[in-house]
Amino acid sequence: MSDKAKYEAGDVGWMIEAYRARINESTGAERAWAYTSWSLLKEGYYSPDELIDLSLQHGFTLDTPVAKIKRGTRIGRDVVVKNGTVIDGESVSVGAGTILDGAQISGSNVVIGQDNSVSGTVLLDHLVLGSGNRIRDLAGDNEGQVAIGNHNVVDGVSIHNPGRQVVQIGNHNELHRGLSINCLFPCGRIRIGHYNSLGRDGGGVISTAYRFNKRWWGDVFIGSHVETTRGAEILGFSLLGWPLSAADEEKARNLFVNGPLTEVIRFFEKLWDQDLEARSGDNTISLFGVVKVKMSCLSGTVKVKDDTRIQSSFLRDIIIQERSKIYFAAISHTLSTPLRVNLQDRAIEHLTITGPLDWSGLPTEPQTDGYRKEDADFYQARECEQTG
Repeated sequence: MSDKAKYEAGDVGWMIEAYRARINESTGAERAWAYTSWSLLKEGYYSPDELIDLSLQHGFTLDTPVAKIKRGTRIGRDVVVKNGTVIDGESVSVGAGTILDGAQISGSNVVIGQDNSVSGTVLLDHLVLGSGNRIRDLAGDNEGQVAIGNHNVVDGVSIHNPGRQVVQIGNHNELHRGLSINCLFPCGRIRIGHYNSLGRDGGGVISTAYRFNKRWWGDVFIGSHVETTRGAEILGFSLLGWPLSAADEEKARNLFVNGPLTEVIRFFEKLWDQDLEARSGDNTISLFGVVKVKMSCLSGTVKVKDDTRIQSSFLRDIIIQERSKIYFAAISHTLSTPLRVNLQDRAIEHLTITGPLDWSGLPTEPQTDGYRKEDADFYQARECEQTG
């Protein structure tokens, strides 16, 4: 086989030997080029000559052919690979029109769609990215599946998925710097719909941990038009801003307060495949500050402020002030304006509320830790069953 045929066939062993010989035989810039090519090939990257040929063949642009791009990487037409970009991961595909601007893509099995802008670190394995996204610094570790849709802004977010679960993110979301999305246990998925703004002004946590120290888990579904700020925590069995039929909403009102947990799990499983309409509009669910939500359904227009805890509850159309605790409560308001809790530091516990109360008559401390005994029995008696 001729030297040209060996090169066109991608015979790496032959190329390494050929460049090594050229190092010994040349001087100056030619020797430097040969050395760079030799060292890149030895580390599993394309040589500059190969990148030039691939660029001309497939119609993408390189700021410099002296780039560290792992062999086997697929790059589409009109992609721009700017200075500082490194692709270390195996089986990476970059779609047409995408701009890689100083991107450090270390994850393997990564599919990047069309017309994206990617910069900073991308560490996740098994990542599928749609079209028209702006991604900067997507850190963490993923042993499951992470899918991000179209026209999202993801800036300084970490995703940790040692539980090998599914994280599905829809379209037109803003995921802000410092936000952490976690599937820590072998059960519990996360689905985020459309037009959400999560973690603004300081990040926050979205996690399938329902009771972390006991390894209790639960799905987390965030529908559309949900906003969170500076440290809000959305934890296992949270259903926020999700469109429900009248029958499903009535069911949720009872399930999230009374259980049983087996029916809550079935309820989330039913909703997983539900289509969500992607349309712009006003935010409907707003968590301001270090709010914590778990085993709860928030629907309609709900605004909850700093240091409030919501657990085993159903809330619709209400504004809760700071430092309240809401356990085993169903609050559902049907008038045109949200119900407003005018006092702070209230404990709303084991109540069904459909209209204004004398909130000052409520206690300041709850009488329960928010967990049902049968929840503990469920996790103790049953091994985690894989979902998704």
